[in-house]
Amino acid sequence: MMVILALSLVQTGCGCSFGKSKLQVYAGLYKYRDDMDLSEYIWAHQSDLKGRYITEQWVPRKPIAVANGYYLGEIIQNTRDIVYVTKRIDEVQSESMHHEWITHWEDYDTIQHPFVECYIIHVDKCYGDFPAECPGCSSTFGIDTIVLNQMIRNGEINDYIRWLSTY
Repeated sequence: MMVILALSLVQTGCGCSFGKSKLQVYAGLYKYRDDMDLSEYIWAHQSDLKGRYITEQWVPRKPIAVANGYYLGEIIQNTRDIVYVTKRIDEVQSESMHHEWITHWEDYDTIQHPFVECYIIHVDKCYGDFPAECPGCSSTFGIDTIVLNQMIRNGEINDYIRWLSTY
């Protein structure tokens, strides 16, 4: 009887801790330093640039401006190593398969430590849903930007973001 009761509790109230993924990451949310808008430019990890690990297929998706000076974009795990290269995303997308800039990226200006704030938007499904979740919104990183903007303006986003060190 006790075994059946224990299994029932596990399946109903504690299921997230047994095999289900609690944390689902959606996107990055960040602000650039000095009110810069770097959303048009290529970014990379400096170590990848120096090691020439960037391939022709590598072109980041352009981040989207959202409320209060934030940008919604790809997840950036290690902000200390991020460098923006003053090569525009649309320039790279319009070039042929051989991206000449990769072999001599040093010829372009680089911007080190570009972020003032950098977060990962995450959701712990055990404690509820993310109000701005939009699985069909692939062009906006799976997030409804109208709802996200309202959450930012109302200060409600803080429950769904995790700070990443920028230094």
